[in-house]
Amino acid sequence: MPNIHKIPDRLENWFTFELFEKIFPYAATSVVFTHDNKPFWNYQDFINSIKWMNEHKDTRFHNFCNSKYELAAFLANLTQETGDPSIKIPYPYLWPRSAPRQGDEYGSAGGLMAIMEGTCAAIAFHPENSVSPIKGDLNSNVTLTKNERYMIGLADSDTLSSCVINLESINQPGFGLGSGGITFQDGLVAVSDDGTMYGDNPIGNDDKSLIKPSKDCKISVTDRKYAVLGVYGQYGGRGGIQLSYNYNYSYISLELFNDYRLVKYPNLITTTDRIRFNGKSQYFGFPGPNIKGDNQLPKYISNTTPPARMMAYITAICFWMLPRSGRKISCHECMLQPTKFGITSVNLIVNNDSGCHQGTWAWNKNQYYIRICNIFKINPHTTIICPPIDTKN
Repeated sequence: MPNIHKIPDRLENWFTFELFEKIFPYAATSVVFTHDNKPFWNYQDFINSIKWMNEHKDTRFHNFCNSKYELAAFLANLTQETGDPSIKIPYPYLWPRSAPRQGDEYGSAGGLMAIMEGTCAAIAFHPENSVSPIKGDLNSNVTLTKNERYMIGLADSDTLSSCVINLESINQPGFGLGSGGITFQDGLVAVSDDGTMYGDNPIGNDDKSLIKPSKDCKISVTDRKYAVLGVYGQYGGRGGIQLSYNYNYSYISLELFNDYRLVKYPNLITTTDRIRFNGKSQYFGFPGPNIKGDNQLPKYISNTTPPARMMAYITAICFWMLPRSGRKISCHECMLQPTKFGITSVNLIVNNDSGCHQGTWAWNKNQYYIRICNIFKINPHTTIICPPIDTKN
């Protein structure tokens, strides 16, 4: 059995910022989603998220990524779920053409660019102090590091990346939203149009939980009893492994906080400014009585929920560490035995797709996994098992 490359000490002692930068050279483009002109996705918040999970009272969240193979599989999933598969190193759309590069880090590398499903930034490069060639709802310049510029194939004079995204695309109806007389299963909850929480398995009637049984549900003016309207509370993919559908928000929220805060306030995973909502309340607001979402979060929520930059990782780690989709083992357990289960079994758990055949949704994850394993200087091939072992057994 090959060495599974256990990480001997704290992950940050081995997984450095330089490695993070090689794997995600375009992560700085996520600056368009934030209020403080700093990228949403960054190395330090990843490390802080792991520390927060290791200190969680639920020991099932401890010891995340204790091998290089597991870390490679997790980061491959982040690449697929938050990225653009057409974005490579060197950057394929530079003009004049980018300089050729060689090395393990080159190939498809467009991960950690989106914070919500379907909202990847468009990128254009232009000389410093020039006018950005792209216009849109949000338009930010970010100075790339010397290493990023080299990998992307930029000349030293091309120091800025101009990123833009049309935030109207955040509105994604149909992601687990209830309407009309739909019946929720036990334990599932959602938010009414006025911001009130409803659920079939209430955990309390105090002001903190705001849970009410569905039999007492009021009919809203829009007849959508179980979901907030607009972009504030829709349960489309958020975070590192695209937390989607109301039941997953419910499940993860209960596991992490023992309440339904992520169902009532799903943008806790995406909004870096929880007071002014990034200056774009119509896109990043929280549900509530004010139609523009300008209400404030309860203090106990603000004080006990990690920042959005961490929550995007934390929700992904929570999903990773617990058995899901009817499987008896988790993604974490799969990668503890990488030559028995491996990345393809992880793909089954996350996407119900083997990832063994080109053209399937999970296929790209294998390619990203190979690239990251090569960067880590480990052999990926004995851990890509086709067909994967059925993790229900």
